[in-house]
Amino acid sequence: MQQIINAILKNRNFFIYILLLLFSIIFLQNKSPYHQSKLREISLSMSGTLLNFRNNYQKYFQLKEINEELVHENLKLKSQLIKSESIRSSDNPTLELGNSKINLIPARVVKNSIGSVRNFIIVDKGEKDNVKTEMGVISADGIVGITNQTNQYFASAVSLLHLDLNINAKLKITMHLVLCIGLAMNLIK
Repeated sequence: MQQIINAILKNRNFFIYILLLLFSIIFLQNKSPYHQSKLREISLSMSGTLLNFRNNYQKYFQLKEINEELVHENLKLKSQLIKSESIRSSDNPTLELGNSKINLIPARVVKNSIGSVRNFIIVDKGEKDNVKTEMGVISADGIVGITNQTNQYFASAVSLLHLDLNINAKLKITMHLVLCIGLAMNLIK
């Protein structure tokens, strides 16, 4: 115990420096909008890199389950292809809705929080892959969320399970706009 105390006393200037540095970062983040955005960008990049590494490690041990999911998804897609009349193959898959074409960007979920009222998702695609804020995030099962922050290599998305997420929709028949508030919360109850 005495050795620990001696080590702390010997390096007290370093510990005081680290403590003051943390206080200054906290105060900058709380008072300056510019510094808030820069610290969020840095934290997204750092957490995305660390979570990507952890996710790759975990995915290796889950390959059997992932392969079973892919087999089921392939069967679902093949049945849809058989039913459709026109099939287009390209390197950049597009979805055609009426007169507009939507580019699909395949991404992998690095982090998905589902336990709180303000859930988010981090995916491994960013601005270099043409991902922008307010883009929709979909999966094979439907809508997942909306991107709210991007950097070069990662994007953060607000999940449908997020309490504050508001989605506008238009009814196809009557063309009336509908505001869906707390969509996922109503489904959970």
